Amino acid sequence: MARFVASRAVSLVLQGVPGIYMLSLDGSKNDPEAVRRDNSKRSISRGSALEKDLLEMFGNPDSIGSRIMKQHGKLLLKRVSEPAFHPNGEQQVFELDPRVFALLRIAPGRNSMVLSLINVTKETVTVDVPLARAGLQGRPLYDILTDRRFEPDGDPWQFLLAPYEIVWLKGEGNGSERPA
Repeated sequence: MARFVASRAVSLVLQGVPGIYMLSLDGSKNDPEAVRRDNSKRSISRGSALEKDLLEMFGNPDSIGSRIMKQHGKLLLKRVSEPAFHPNGEQQVFELDPRVFALLRIAPGRNSMVLSLINVTKETVTVDVPLARAGLQGRPLYDILTDRRFEPDGDPWQFLLAPYEIVWLKGEGNGSERPA
């Protein structure tokens, strides 16, 4: 489940408007039989669901679909409320480690920045985060997904990511604008 949510988080941090299929909200499986039947590769994720089945799944907080929907919904809410994720905002890829998708998003007015770190593996990974390059040096940081606070102790800052962990880091206070 964590792997699936991490894969969805990658699409949510990219510039533009993410395409979200209903079936990706609840972690539904691909349908290779539909591809063969319809002779169309796009049919892989075009399944249908009965309303009663969806209500039953989302009504059970322990179901995989309900748990994925809750986590995916949280990511979506944070994305739409954060100016750095504006579809026209800038993005900069950070090559920190091949196991980590790292992307800095900058709001169009440059008044908000979020550094997204997504561990896309089942391994624990330590990355060296270049705070000055990300415009996040000299202040406490917090993860907008969990409200965890961090006091970086150097630049680069060594940060530990659990398997499939998703962290959206932002500087505390009004000073999250990126230096020119």
